[in-house]
Amino acid sequence: MTLNSTYQPSTLATPLQFGLLVDPPGRDTTQQVSERLIPGSGAVVIDVIGKPVTKIKGKARFNGYQSLKTFEGAVGTQGALVYSEEPQGVQVLLVSINRQWTNPNLDVHIADIEFWLLPAGTITSGF
Repeated sequence: MTLNSTYQPSTLATPLQFGLLVDPPGRDTTQQVSERLIPGSGAVVIDVIGKPVTKIKGKARFNGYQSLKTFEGAVGTQGALVYSEEPQGVQVLLVSINRQWTNPNLDVHIADIEFWLLPAGTITSGF
């Protein structure tokens, strides 16, 4: 199913339009941890390293090569993602776009896309 979606990066004045394909809807929330064995004791220590981060992964449809290029330029930006499951929008980081298919006759491009939700209090570096 193709859904009309927008991504409003903090670097642009107008939202970028695209179709977010959410069949199946990929959401992944993972807590990072490490495990250590204390030598000679048999005891295990599990360290919680960070907060869980929810990742929204799916397919995106871009109507036109220029639209795809504009999105590629927005990779690494923070912004607001609006789609069917989050009609009010959520703050995200656009992590990656990887084009998988194109129809040159219709100028339609399908790509894997990944956003990370930014929980309240998240500190990002490099911005």
